[in-house]
Amino acid sequence: MDKAYFSQAAGQGKPLSVTGDPFVCKAAGADTDNSWALFEATVLPGSLVPDHKHDGFDEAFYILEGELEMSVEGETLTASRGDFINIRRGAVHGYQNKTSTAVRYLTWTHPAGIEHFYEEISENVKALPDDLGKILTIADKHQIQIMPPGEGQA
Repeated sequence: MDKAYFSQAAGQGKPLSVTGDPFVCKAAGADTDNSWALFEATVLPGSLVPDHKHDGFDEAFYILEGELEMSVEGETLTASRGDFINIRRGAVHGYQNKTSTAVRYLTWTHPAGIEHFYEEISENVKALPDDLGKILTIADKHQIQIMPPGEGQA
């Protein structure tokens, strides 16, 4: 980083598709000395992220619009507009949009690095369940452990 600041205007950032959900990378590790990364995500109705964990980074969510059902260490919570959820590294978590409207949220990771996982998913995963094997391989490469259904809950 050459400047003392980094900025992204509304509508700017690297567009990604994470299993069909539009994500925009607002700040990657290259922008923050690998300290953190920030994404604006849209979760379409019916979309889900299965329970998973990552020991290498913390992850936080700030809900901008809509309602997301989240699972954290076996506990279910409903996150809606204005809610903030911080997930410590190593905690099993996932989410699903069970509503008929899209959910928008910001997500931070500390340290950065998850942008590489999202980029690989965006480039290689076109359809589920057909590309599930690709997701598992990419997740393993980035040290993200996807939990089989019913496993890993507290």
